[in-house]
Amino acid sequence: MSAFARMAKPPPVEQFVGVMRYNRSPLEEFYNSAMEAADRRNQAMRLMIYTEIAGAPANITGIEWVDAPNNVVNYPDTEQLRLEAYVEDKRADLLAALVLLTADNALQRLGRALVDRPRLRQGFGPILKSVPLTTLLRATTNCVRHVDEWDENPNLHVGYEGSSATDRATTQALETIAVLKEALGVGRHERIHQAPSFTVLALIDGKFGTDPPDYRRFERAILSTAREIISEGNPSLLPPFDMQFERDRV
Repeated sequence: MSAFARMAKPPPVEQFVGVMRYNRSPLEEFYNSAMEAADRRNQAMRLMIYTEIAGAPANITGIEWVDAPNNVVNYPDTEQLRLEAYVEDKRADLLAALVLLTADNALQRLGRALVDRPRLRQGFGPILKSVPLTTLLRATTNCVRHVDEWDENPNLHVGYEGSSATDRATTQALETIAVLKEALGVGRHERIHQAPSFTVLALIDGKFGTDPPDYRRFERAILSTAREIISEGNPSLLPPFDMQFERDRV
């Protein structure tokens, strides 16, 4: 007899609640760190551009710079600034990917338990750049998982137009890339080398660059999407779902 007992699989709503509530602290930490990295990236890029303008020929130095950085003298090396921006861009995407992968997995498992696969593929949640939230989330996380494979796939060409879907992996790649092209414009004229994780996190958040970071904005979008899935799949589960998050509402 085995010395280990297999835990019973929790009901779908409890499973979703467990992921989103008990992972809230690390998710919020990753979210905030991603936002901070993106701010540092933007600052480095802004400073690099201003430094280049300040050192440009006299005929274009008349460009008016609104709210110019104060510490240009401390950053004379634009290549170093470019490298700093690149590193922070990578950091923002990697941290955002952790948040998106968790939310996507929770929503997909909830959806598979409550609605049929064709309905789940149609998508749930608010429309973001013409694509439902769950569809964009799944395309982005697929990109996180498989972008290196796409780069090595000989059937996927630059721009992905005319690519031949001769196998399951290529077919799935083209389906995912089509979503990213429609929603974000990436992959239209170039290969995709990096998943647009932070771009999608900021899109779901809706206030990056205008309001201070607040993980609750992102979480509310995910919870409202889950509620939509539950409402369609099994409305009787809505009261216990709402009760779980009632204390967290603001």
